[in-house]
Amino acid sequence: MFFSYTGAYIILACRNRQRAEEAKKEIQTKSNNKQIDIEIVDTSSLQSVRECALRLRERVPRIDVLINNAGIFIHCNSIFSLIIKYSGVLTKSHEKSIDGYELHLATNHLGHFLLTNLLLDLLKKAPSARIINVSALAHKCNVHLFYRFHIHSNILQFLIVICIGMILI
Repeated sequence: MFFSYTGAYIILACRNRQRAEEAKKEIQTKSNNKQIDIEIVDTSSLQSVRECALRLRERVPRIDVLINNAGIFIHCNSIFSLIIKYSGVLTKSHEKSIDGYELHLATNHLGHFLLTNLLLDLLKKAPSARIINVSALAHKCNVHLFYRFHIHSNILQFLIVICIGMILI
């Protein structure tokens, strides 16, 4: 939301057009920034990520900030599940992506890593580009899930950041 107040041109890359339109309207209303577009992408599908990256490469000359926001949650047995249900995709832990990867891994990590790599040259064109990786809300669930998913997700995010850093050097 911060970037919308600066008048920045924003592209919301989302999997669900209806929810993306709702978010766009809310951001425009609160910030008065009309420079917001939508790009549809399913980060659990590597083909969808590649297609989105191609469209973005045709659309913008550079990217100043890329925010990779974790977008899928593993079902947990808590009241928090009801909140998660309305803010993201709720999944069981052994579902597979179209590419055969565990859905949580594909959506929150592999898709974001691929998208970032495919957009690196546009990020390099910006004077001071930033890549922001946002973590999941798994820590709101029980301790077992916090350890099992959140800790491992953060370690994986850290390794992804290291890999991207090595590519940039």
